Amino acid sequence: MEKKGEVVAQFKSTIAVLSNMTLVLAGDVPFQAERFQPEKSVQSEELKTHLAQGLWKKAKKGSKPAQEKK
Repeated sequence: MEKKGEVVAQFKSTIAVLSNMTLVLAGDVPFQAERFQPEKSVQSEELKTHLAQGLWKKAKKGSKPAQEKK
């Protein structure tokens, strides 16, 4: 629960997770991390490496999203 006077931010978007890519359908507003300073940081080097990996898979050139079977 937030305390009085705290700043809270929420980022919402609608995404589609497909077998070969992830698409942002709505709310695709770029997050400007340099504007924010966290109070705590990740200490584990292994976790830092994992967090640095890209979240979004890009479609391979010429591939189409998988069609849902009816």
